[in-house]
Amino acid sequence: MGLGMAAVLWSLHNAGFFAMDDVVIAMGLSYGALAQVAAGIMAFRRNDTLGTTVFVGMGLFWASLVYTVLAPRASSLSVGTDPDFVGWYYLVLAVFAAVALAGALRRNRVFQLVFALLAVTFLLLACGKWFENDTLERTAGYVGLGCGGAAVYLAVAELVNDGLGRTVLPLGEGGRRKRRRLSLSDMPPLEPTVPHPFEDDLPEFED
Repeated sequence: MGLGMAAVLWSLHNAGFFAMDDVVIAMGLSYGALAQVAAGIMAFRRNDTLGTTVFVGMGLFWASLVYTVLAPRASSLSVGTDPDFVGWYYLVLAVFAAVALAGALRRNRVFQLVFALLAVTFLLLACGKWFENDTLERTAGYVGLGCGGAAVYLAVAELVNDGLGRTVLPLGEGGRRKRRRLSLSDMPPLEPTVPHPFEDDLPEFED
């Protein structure tokens, strides 16, 4: 949920609807950075390698993004930024999102859609910086809105489906179905095939 909300506000800025102001910074620092790192720690305790990598990685991305916005306002922190180098910054993030997508092929379709759109968003931002093209950056904003919307839907669907104990908001099945483990109840009953050695010598009793 936090990833989706922060992505929506950030993408509204990238699409040109609003300037980068304190609202985006506050959302990116709280729901984008702190909440994602906390979610990553929770995933680590569940032995969820993908969840740990994705949530912690995205939380640190938001922390770095907030720093790039705040640093120019404090001359003692800013060392300057080269637009071409910012493009490489977004490119490595696009690679991270693509790797996360590859690791999510067994997750539900909406989860995969989030990281597919996120990878495209970062790639468009990188190209926008390299070619100094505002249209590409605005397009990245619109793709990011789709990414944020999909992330919000994913969070809402998981909460609703888990709370009701049934699927109300579909998420799509993963690429592979998990194999059902066999239990003792699935095994056929064992029947004796070897006769008892003294079966013919046993006396018969009448009631």
